[in-house]
Order: sequence, then structure tokens, then C-alpha cells
Amino acid sequence: MFLSNLTKGNILGGFDVFKGSINCLSFADNYLLVAPQGDGVYWTDPNKLKTLFHSPAEASVSAIVNVHSPNHFAIGDLEGGIHFVDRRAPKTIIAKRIAGNSIHALQSKGSLVFAACEDGYVRVFDIAKMQ
Repeated sequence: MFLSNLTKGNILGGFDVFKGSINCLSFADNYLLVAPQGDGVYWTDPNKLKTLFHSPAEASVSAIVNVHSPNHFAIGDLEGGIHFVDRRAPKTIIAKRIAGNSIHALQSKGSLVFAACEDGYVRVFDIAKMQ
């Protein structure tokens, strides 16, 4: 993955660790969350182009959304799992729920996480009831 300057068109730098396609990107405070196909989420420092954490690993992540507070994130995968993490301890999974089908998008409102699934259902999870 390379970062480029849109104004000048030059490449600013790149990460070495990512292989294949990138499913999604998201920001968590000062982290850039990068989700390559089938390889979990890399928590990176976008200024130093350096990987800091790899969590959750070995999932084919399809969506990442901030939920409930600036610290909590829901990470959906193509196997139907939703991993709830806290950016202050990104290697620890707070909770994991199964949506039953591939997740193609996540949205949040307050403590609720809405998962758009491949089978045509939108499933709702409440992170406040998981802690």
C-alpha cells in the first residue's frame, strides 16, 4: 500500500507488510486501521508508515465502525463475525458476536451496531449489553 500526495501526484511512502487487496480502511484516533483480504486488521501509525498491532488476526474483514465512544470499534468479517475492540487495548477482543452471514457493511448509532448481511437481513447488536 502506498500513500501519495494528491496535489503533486508524488508517492509519500508505503507499507511493506500488506499483500493482496485491501478490503477497508478506517481511522481510530491516531491509528490508521488497514484490513487486507483474509489478514485481519493492522493498527498502523500513518505518519511513520509503521505497523503497531495486528488484531484481530486471520479474519477477512469487510467493515470497521466506531461505536458507543471514541474508544470502541466494531469490526465485521466475511465469515459473519463481529469483533468488538477498544483502541486503548487493541490486541484484546472485548466481545465477539456472530451475525450468521457475511457482513458487507456496519453502521452505528449510540451503543447499537447494525450489520448488513449477505442474506438480506440487517442484524442489530448492543455493545452496552456486552460489557
